[in-house]
Amino acid sequence: MAGTFLVAGATSTGAALARRLVTRGHRVHLTGRNTESLSALASSLGSSASWSQANVLEDGAGARIAKDALAAAAAGGSELRGLAYCVGDIPLKSIRAVKRDEFLKTYHLHCWGALEMVQAILPALQKTKVAGGSSVVLFSSLAVAQGFPMHAAIAAAKGGVEGLSVSLAAELAPKVRVNCIRPGLTKSSISAKLLKDETAEKKMGEINPLPRVGTPDDVAALAAFLLTEDSSWMTGQIIGVDGGRSALRHKSQ
Repeated sequence: MAGTFLVAGATSTGAALARRLVTRGHRVHLTGRNTESLSALASSLGSSASWSQANVLEDGAGARIAKDALAAAAAGGSELRGLAYCVGDIPLKSIRAVKRDEFLKTYHLHCWGALEMVQAILPALQKTKVAGGSSVVLFSSLAVAQGFPMHAAIAAAKGGVEGLSVSLAAELAPKVRVNCIRPGLTKSSISAKLLKDETAEKKMGEINPLPRVGTPDDVAALAAFLLTEDSSWMTGQIIGVDGGRSALRHKSQ
C-alpha cells in the first residue's frame, strides 16, 4: 500500500532514502534549510515529491512542517505513513571548548527537533490503516556506542535520541513503530571535513572490519525497510550500519 513519507533533512542519506521510497511507489514530502537542493531533488523525483523549506531550530517549525506534509499527502490522495528525521550535523570540539549555547543547540537540533516533529504528526500517524502501523525512523551515531575525543556534544545529543526512540516505541505501540539507526562514518555533506581527500577516506575506512566508509545509500536501505510494512514486527530497535565497527574487533586494532 503506497503512502506519503516525511523526510526531514533531505540531503545525503535523506535524499537517498527519498529516491528509494519513490522507486517503491510511495510519495515523499521533503524538508530542509537549502531551498535550491530541495527543489532540485524534488524535480528529479517528479510528481511523487513535494517540498517545503524549514529550519527545525526555529520556534514552531515542527507544526509548520507537519501542516505542509499533511497537505501534500492529501493532495496526492494518500495518508501520511511515516517520518524519517535525518536532520543533523557533526560538531567536533574539545570538552574544554564546548559552550552552553552550542551544547543546547546541538541537543535541540538532534533530539528536541525529532520529538517536536513526532508530536506534530502523531495524530496523522495514529490514523494510518496500513498493516503494521505507521513508522518513525530516527538517527543516532556510532559515537554513542564508542567514545571518541571531541564528540561530547554530539554523543550526548545522539544518546538522547536513542533513549527517545525506545521511549516513543514503548508509548506509541502498536499503532506507531519507532526504530533508530546508528550509522558509522558515512560520506555526506556534514562529514566532508573528516573525509577531505581520498587518502583520509581510505584511512578512515580501513578502521572498519568491512574496510570502507559508508555511503548514504547504505543507511537509506535500512531506513526504507524500517519505514515500510516490510518491518511490521520491529519496534524499539537501535541498529548499527557501521561496517561492523561497533561490534567487532578488527585485525588491525
